[in-house]
Amino acid sequence: MSKEHQLLETIQQRIYKMIDRKTTQYIQRDNPTDVTTMQAIVLQYIMVESKKRDVFNKDIENFFVVKSSSVTSMIHFLERGGYVRREDSAEDGRMKQIRALPIWTARRLRRRRKRSCGR
Repeated sequence: MSKEHQLLETIQQRIYKMIDRKTTQYIQRDNPTDVTTMQAIVLQYIMVESKKRDVFNKDIENFFVVKSSSVTSMIHFLERGGYVRREDSAEDGRMKQIRALPIWTARRLRRRRKRSCGR
């Protein structure tokens, strides 16, 4: 990879991060939630694509051009929040299919978590 290409890629990543931070701040000011803008976009991708086919981590990595570790941590966060669930694939038991859960499930889990923390 050339130095110019690396520089452009670094600038692009910084711009994406800055846009993500600013958009998240704006969204959370008007609609407080524990989901970042990028997580919301990935969740929407999962919801739309899972109607057509099975969705896996690799699909998200390829579509959004992000590292596998980033996708894994994002999916883990969304799973803990009750937004998605990982299931064994019917074709390959080693792979985990990602399914979006109904939004009310996430809201119910969030309320339960707040009550248990005393908020």
